[in-house]
Amino acid sequence: MNNCVENTDLLLDTAQLAALIVLESGGETSRAEEIATIICKSGGRDAEAIVLPTGAFLTVKDCEGKKISAAARIKIRGVNLYKVERANAYSRSFSAGKITLSELYENLTKLRSSILYSKTAVILASGLSAALFALLFEPTINLICLFDMLVAFGATALSQWVGMSSRLKNSYQFTVTFLSSFLIALITIATVHFSGIGNIDSIIIGSIMPLLPGLSFTNAIRDTVMGDLISGTIRVVETLLIAIGIAGGVGVVLIAYMNMGGTI
Repeated sequence: MNNCVENTDLLLDTAQLAALIVLESGGETSRAEEIATIICKSGGRDAEAIVLPTGAFLTVKDCEGKKISAAARIKIRGVNLYKVERANAYSRSFSAGKITLSELYENLTKLRSSILYSKTAVILASGLSAALFALLFEPTINLICLFDMLVAFGATALSQWVGMSSRLKNSYQFTVTFLSSFLIALITIATVHFSGIGNIDSIIIGSIMPLLPGLSFTNAIRDTVMGDLISGTIRVVETLLIAIGIAGGVGVVLIAYMNMGGTI
């Protein structure tokens, strides 16, 4: 294989890797396509990129005019805007000639496999945010309010720990969301019922806040406005499924509790 083809293959792999990082980390479709095409153009190759929330397709012309294509599927998506920013920064450095193509590929490979925060940090941060959200729905600040915040913290932290377990981390997000919201409602109902104090509404609302698909819905609107109708539609459907999972998980527990004679 000559040097021209080898360089084109590496350029193709690098551009596709950058697009995958953006998609997996919560970036919008247009940004993923843009970063892939910019990397290819900076490497002296014409390229066409088609990116969907479930995969990326990229075609590059080598120096002999032959087209080389690659496709990659995305199975896990999350929110990590640090990776989106770093991928953009690395691509800009490559475009400016500050780093080589090999260095860009190496940086992107390390970035994709990197973990910004530990599992413990994510669980504690989720619990803290839930506790503070619960505080927003409290009429007054008193001992009951502090109790609600403590329950929201514990319920959310436990649901996050379950959702991040090895058995569920590769599951479809609807399943994880349903189980997490189910667990939150179950812990809340059980704690308030047996303690005799607490505000069920404030605890549940505050606890499910970290589960809401705000970024996914924002990207759905942006993709639609930018003309990526397929990506926008897919993201809207994904957002609705997550919302249904949250409502379903909480609703099952509340309905069962009321059928057993409980009051909310």
